[in-house]
Amino acid sequence: MTAYHGTIVGGLTLSSLYIWNRDYKWLTFEIREDGMPIYNEAFKNCLLELYGGVKGYIYTCVADFETDENTNIKHAVISKEPVNVPDIDIVDNAYERILQYEKDGMIIINRFENLSDKQKNATEI
Repeated sequence: MTAYHGTIVGGLTLSSLYIWNRDYKWLTFEIREDGMPIYNEAFKNCLLELYGGVKGYIYTCVADFETDENTNIKHAVISKEPVNVPDIDIVDNAYERILQYEKDGMIIINRFENLSDKQKNATEI
């Protein structure tokens, strides 16, 4: 199975999935049944603030992955052992890349100002 690991750490030849890089661990995204990721901004300009100007890497990882029942995210995978990284995609600006993915129909972004009050309350930190 092929999976992708995004990080700000360059030069990896082995990767571990999944690692947090922030003090907080709330998720502002969901994945539809068809696999389409949806990003829900937790506050105005959240996407820009978190990803604007961030350089990173998307590692292609190939292994026999497992799912983690604790995440309730059907499309997220984990590995108990490091996995080989056959390909690396360098991302100069994560915010710009995410906007390009939105333009290409690869992600849906629900901007904070367009969320209902119920959705805003669900994303509060």
